[in-house]
Amino acid sequence: MTRFKPTVLSLIAKLDGPIRLWVLALHGLGWSMPAFAFQQTAIAASPRILPSVPAFLEEHCTKCHDTDSQKGGLDLTTLLDAPNSPENLHRWEYVFDRVLSAEMPPPKKKQPAESDRQSFLRELREHLIAVCLDQKKTVGRVQSRRLTRAEFERSLQELLAIQIPLLDGLPEDPLTDGFSTVAKGQQISPNQLSSQLNVIDEALTLAFQQAINPPVHWKKNLSWEELRRHVNGSVGQARGPEGRPTQGDVVSWNTFNNEFYGRMDATKVPADGWYRIRLRALAVNPPRGERLSASVFSGKHVSTAPERRWVGAIEAEEQPADFEFTSWMKAGELLRVQVCDDSLPKKRAQRHPQNREAIEDLDGLGHAGIAVQSVEIERVYPEFSAADTRTALFGELSPPAAKQPPAGGGNSPQAATSKRDLETQVLAFANRAFRRPVSKAEIESFVDLAASKLAAGASLNTALQSTYRGLLMSPRFLYLEEAPGALDAHAVASRLSFFLWGGPPDASLRRLADSGKLLETKVLLEQVQRLLDHPNANRFVQLFTNQWLKLGEIDATNPDEKLYPEFDDVLKTAMLEETRHFFADLIRRNRSASNLVDSNHTFLSHRLAKHYGVPPLPEPGVREVPLRPEFHRGGVITHASVLKITANGTTTSPVLRGVWMLERITGQRVPPPPPGTPAIEPDIRGAKTIREQLDKHRSQESCASCHAKIDPPGFALENYDVIGGWREKYRAVNEKGVRKDGLPVDASAVLHDGQQVRNLQEWKKNLLTRPEWIAQNLVHHLATYATGAAPSFADRECIEAIVASAKVSDYGVRSLIEGLVQSPIFLHK
Repeated sequence: MTRFKPTVLSLIAKLDGPIRLWVLALHGLGWSMPAFAFQQTAIAASPRILPSVPAFLEEHCTKCHDTDSQKGGLDLTTLLDAPNSPENLHRWEYVFDRVLSAEMPPPKKKQPAESDRQSFLRELREHLIAVCLDQKKTVGRVQSRRLTRAEFERSLQELLAIQIPLLDGLPEDPLTDGFSTVAKGQQISPNQLSSQLNVIDEALTLAFQQAINPPVHWKKNLSWEELRRHVNGSVGQARGPEGRPTQGDVVSWNTFNNEFYGRMDATKVPADGWYRIRLRALAVNPPRGERLSASVFSGKHVSTAPERRWVGAIEAEEQPADFEFTSWMKAGELLRVQVCDDSLPKKRAQRHPQNREAIEDLDGLGHAGIAVQSVEIERVYPEFSAADTRTALFGELSPPAAKQPPAGGGNSPQAATSKRDLETQVLAFANRAFRRPVSKAEIESFVDLAASKLAAGASLNTALQSTYRGLLMSPRFLYLEEAPGALDAHAVASRLSFFLWGGPPDASLRRLADSGKLLETKVLLEQVQRLLDHPNANRFVQLFTNQWLKLGEIDATNPDEKLYPEFDDVLKTAMLEETRHFFADLIRRNRSASNLVDSNHTFLSHRLAKHYGVPPLPEPGVREVPLRPEFHRGGVITHASVLKITANGTTTSPVLRGVWMLERITGQRVPPPPPGTPAIEPDIRGAKTIREQLDKHRSQESCASCHAKIDPPGFALENYDVIGGWREKYRAVNEKGVRKDGLPVDASAVLHDGQQVRNLQEWKKNLLTRPEWIAQNLVHHLATYATGAAPSFADRECIEAIVASAKVSDYGVRSLIEGLVQSPIFLHK
């Protein structure tokens, strides 16, 4: 491989932006970018489709699904024209499944002889498997995928030993087959590269600053008098909590005041960073026998900068207690406490502490509020210290001092750093960045670049920073390096770590990969268990559930304030915590995947328990709670998080919830509606039931077959409102906009096979007769997320084997994950 000469390197160094880094990366590391990042799934010599398949389609299918008719948006003639096209594989699978389930031809149409149907299915199955295996042999089942924005952020944080949020500088990842990890949906564009370079520059700059000039320790203890005092020293801060000198606290009342009420100017922080926040607080006039909930936000809390960041929730009692949070705050931001419980009567709090009688009146009248006695804020480094950052950046080299020695001094870092020392440090950094061993020859161009900068008088940190930029823009960092066939140990280590930790392999995984022991089944399973038992697995729980269950869309809609005034940030956060704790518990205790549909327990905070009608919890925080029939809960499908996501903010939709249930829980693919199908307009007046509004959809032949599968689970969930509360009647508003009871809820449904169910419990009972369906669907989603591609037709037998092996544990979720990691789906490209 030809190397750049120093003179050429100096010219390259003058190039702008990503171009310079990609020239260095692609040349110095021997990559061909088009071949690596833009692989096309092509099949050289795929098997021909047998004549009996088109003959069957011609007789039973193409009359309704040809170029002219295209019922359901399906044109089978295009499939016959290109039977081996990768783009058509999913359509062929859809045809196979519909014929297998006897949904097609429709029951009213002439049915094929059973021998013909079985012959068609057998031959189409053989053809699809042959096409998939041919693809897997030539280019692999999975295209080379790049790191997602979350994986990119975490990789930079671990490489540089910093814990700085970086996601805001990166474009959103598109979702394909429900996940951002799927290679075929990922993009690389000049905008993407430019954003990544900007984030790399930001991360490197902050990392070197932290390593060379660590921030001084900062801590502030604030009494109630200081919290009451305005930033300019005057008493009675605008929008601030009111002081109670007799009690020695400041109170944020449950008020109608504007959204910035409750801000505490004295809590302003001097710099961007992580802060440990301790508030000593109590409830003023809480509901009898209950705690009072409040949100804590950070931000500037002014009209010119209204953005706010969630810090945490307070569940206060009448006795003072300490509440601790760790949160990222930007320079100049401060804290705000806001009571969040719309079931309590509101009253306008006074803004003039000089009028003490008015404040005492609020208290005496039983008005609710959160009283804060003191606040402590301290700058902290939750994961990486400045010493960790120095080690990550400089290794055994001597980092520059905070104040550089005079130019030309004999003790300067440049004079003490040899090219061999540079090579050792750059090689160590490249090994971690590329997640596999790198040879000295592969990084020689980068070492030359660093050496040339030092020779020209640049400081050591400047030389290393430029070199690290080039390495971090390499495809070996941005992409997961995998070759067709069985993955090598380092590729397995990366796939496993990004799957279960959302970031690069740690030192233990890298050592096992270096020795090759990671490919031993016993060792691999030990590592799966280690990773799942580590706190880092919480990242997997959050990233996976955000996409699989669509929890990341929790803010996509805002519930109508007139219909659902009780919804707030505390309740929303409690919803997400329930589902994440629940799924983490399924993994930790290896509970059955059937718990996704029904369970005898869940995880609630005080606020969510109140929302569900569960008696008050004895202790604050999220707790496991046994469920009774009168709570109307059980399984992820009754979690308020899921029920909110599958509603539009104003009314519920059996279609949205039915599609979610089929695709996320039972594993049935739902095609998009035919072109021109109108959406159902929300009816907040309660004049018509959702059944009446859906009638015209179900009456159309092109819609009926899909709605026969979609509607039953959607209708079964109709007793849950827009924010997951139980209801017997719909909420509506009258002509004056005042809330009223609407029409009664009907949760009955007729299943696709003609069986009638009266409610959700009967629907659950029917589904739970086939628990393997739930397990197979979960493995399908786990495999898609973990490998970067949805399982192919040829992978179905493998998934069935994974599920069958987990039957002994009643399809335990941990067993399913372990089975997937040992399978060819996971261990092959």
